[in-house]
Amino acid sequence: MSYVEKIKTKLEEGTKISDIFDYVPENFNLDNYKNITIPNIKEKANSLPLKCFEEISNPNQQYQNSTTKIDISGLIQFQSYSSISDANLTVDFSTPLTRLQVPTTWATWSSPPVTESSTPPVLFTGTGVSSLTLTLSKPCCTFGFELDPNFNNITITSVVNFYSGQELVGTIQKTVTGRPNTAFFAAKTCCTSPFDRVEISIDEPLGGFAIAQVRYNTDCSSECDCCCTEAVDVNFESYEESKNVPVEITDLKCEGRLLIVDVTVTACENRRVAVGVLICDEEEEDVLRFKVCEACMPESTTPGVPCVDHTFRFCFGFETDLCDPLALKLKTFAEYAYFNFECDC
Repeated sequence: MSYVEKIKTKLEEGTKISDIFDYVPENFNLDNYKNITIPNIKEKANSLPLKCFEEISNPNQQYQNSTTKIDISGLIQFQSYSSISDANLTVDFSTPLTRLQVPTTWATWSSPPVTESSTPPVLFTGTGVSSLTLTLSKPCCTFGFELDPNFNNITITSVVNFYSGQELVGTIQKTVTGRPNTAFFAAKTCCTSPFDRVEISIDEPLGGFAIAQVRYNTDCSSECDCCCTEAVDVNFESYEESKNVPVEITDLKCEGRLLIVDVTVTACENRRVAVGVLICDEEEEDVLRFKVCEACMPESTTPGVPCVDHTFRFCFGFETDLCDPLALKLKTFAEYAYFNFECDC
């Protein structure tokens, strides 16, 4: 079976393009790939990609810098609210929540680094409440908050489920004892399964619970910046289909030419795309470098216009004498990686 035929077979099976082109033989011809027709691939690419859900362990500075907090400090104390919002997002509550303040009207709250602050304004469910649903007005690829059960000296288990439509993307469960017993819940996902609903439950309804520091990020785009290269040995045993190889780049001492390729793609908002760059010699006989990136298109900022532009960056190093000329030819390709819906782009 030829290499192109193997590519076609893998695509028909639903394999992602970035998984197929990790290695390209010297005789690979991109033009042959462009002529491949893949029947029924739309029906085979609707499943959620693996490893979309990633728990965020603590509200560190990186998390805070990458998210927006909905400020509730201006809400009136002891008044109930069915939602909170800012200019970009509204979070609706299945049960109205009462605005309180630590430490005057809510006794205690855990301190950093477990939380952002030990004295935040909070939203209380009221007693006798063991569950709460947060409905997001826009899909979010990062969402988080802090939760404090209204109990002393007992063990409480809290479970938070993150949903994308009817699909459960991931679950975080934490158990705390005593006070303060605040727990931090946050996660991020990929653009094919953004969060639009979060369900909270605790295993003891008597006292209820409070939440604070609601943060989000609706920008699901990601940038491909691959300006570092490292060589490692990889050996596959017989019948071994996959291997996970960790690589650490700690000491950059190489000198040579750096080729930076910025590929700007116009495509549908919130769609995952695969973009590839091949660097060939001047006669196009040999493929010298090849890289593929799979990432998400950002959300459109123009109402009614689903098409957006996004730039993917690829970097290639060539260890050559700077006094010598270097002639190269560059080829690129881009395609949708998932086919969940139609778009007029």
